[in-house]
Amino acid sequence: PISAPSPGIQTKLHIDGLNNKWFFMSGTPTAPNKVILLGANINSYLMFGNDIEIPQGFMQETRSGFASIGHPLPAFNDNATGEGSYKSAKGFAFGIGLNYYKADGWNLADWQLCNSCPHRYLNINYTIAAGGEVDASFLQYSGCVGLGDGWRAKASMAVYAGATLGYDYNLPGFGSHSGILATVSASAYATAEFPNPTYFDGQLDGDFSIGGYGVSFHKHFQSGSQCAGSPVTLDPSINQNVYSQQNAADSLNYALIKNILITDGSTGIPRTTTLGTQLNYQANEAFDVQEQQSSGEIKVRTFRVMYTATLTKDSVSNTAMAGVASQINGQLNTPVSQVQSTSTATALHANLATTSTAPISAASAHTLSLATTTAPHTTPSTTTMAHISMQISNVVDLIDGGYDEYGAKIYKQAKLATTMGMLNAATNALKSNTTYKFQIDAALQEKVNGTWQAVNHKNTTNPVKQSMHVYFKTDTASLTIQQANNSSTSHMQLQHL
Repeated sequence: PISAPSPGIQTKLHIDGLNNKWFFMSGTPTAPNKVILLGANINSYLMFGNDIEIPQGFMQETRSGFASIGHPLPAFNDNATGEGSYKSAKGFAFGIGLNYYKADGWNLADWQLCNSCPHRYLNINYTIAAGGEVDASFLQYSGCVGLGDGWRAKASMAVYAGATLGYDYNLPGFGSHSGILATVSASAYATAEFPNPTYFDGQLDGDFSIGGYGVSFHKHFQSGSQCAGSPVTLDPSINQNVYSQQNAADSLNYALIKNILITDGSTGIPRTTTLGTQLNYQANEAFDVQEQQSSGEIKVRTFRVMYTATLTKDSVSNTAMAGVASQINGQLNTPVSQVQSTSTATALHANLATTSTAPISAASAHTLSLATTTAPHTTPSTTTMAHISMQISNVVDLIDGGYDEYGAKIYKQAKLATTMGMLNAATNALKSNTTYKFQIDAALQEKVNGTWQAVNHKNTTNPVKQSMHVYFKTDTASLTIQQANNSSTSHMQLQHL
């Protein structure tokens, strides 16, 4: 059977980009992962990164196993260094150990003649302890040459085994007593560090005794010199900060807009449609980004992306304008007394609003101002000035429609956002069979001393901004209230497919 005592197998992956620290540790030398297999304890650890625990010789359970047979392990002081400080190690380290211990005995005799008589017994007992450990590491050491920049390898091995045979008794005429009949124990350890410098240290120990007589063997080996590490010598002319100065703006995505859901050049778009865009940031909402300073301090910078959506009618009918001119010319050749200015203006407005032919470029608003002079066939008493002023608005007001279930930003026609607007959809909706231009503009900003300022591209004075637009043409279908209520939803679902 196999089991893992509490707290179980501990594994951790840590990445701290702001402080330039990272590590993977599955167990550590001081808190190894442990499993029990057939009564034997198996301890292990695996670590790599630039902020791992410094291995200090063998694991505690191996040290305890050596002590149980009376053989000590030397203390190691490993000064592996990570980033110039003796608080952590930089590199790779691995270790695995197996330890077994058992104590038991046999009862050879046991009796008691009466309740008031002493308890008599004769027992034989034994203990067995055995184990071993292997450790390896490749770490960076300050003050050592190694393979370059202080990188050196280290390998350690330790094995031990021991057994004791003892007794205890309480016998008539002998009284009670306990002792050791025989012991046998052996152990070995070795550690090697290399290269530049190369160091080797090892020892063999053996003991045997029986009946109070015994022999022992002890041999220690050592060669080379150990790299103990040294403090980092700082050059005052060089910035020794281990932290890299960051620029939070460099980590931002300057592609502010992904796409517009309506395909450029689309036709047959419902007149009550909503307009959707996929953005790379939440529209007009502030967000914080942490920035590492060279001093180690963490600075928080606040940004936002301002999005502005516009919808404009992209054409004014040439035919409509020609019709207006014809009607105006007709009025100029008609006695002023016969000019019905109100009805004429209404007719002109209707003509412009309903006629759609080949588009021409138009501004957001056009003003047509017409003046009549004295008609040639009228008398001065009937002469008057006729002035017709007409505004043709091409801008469609939009309001924020939130986000749909797919995360797209939605803009709605303002005049259709109320119940009254829906009831008058035929009047307030987009014009039929008409070309419109939908445009989304975005600008990246940062809040500096309480004021929002434009963020510029790196090493330039050009602000980070983006613009995207599409042209589409509405359908010619007549509009009902039910269609007005359902059109925008079905359209947006279509665009996501």
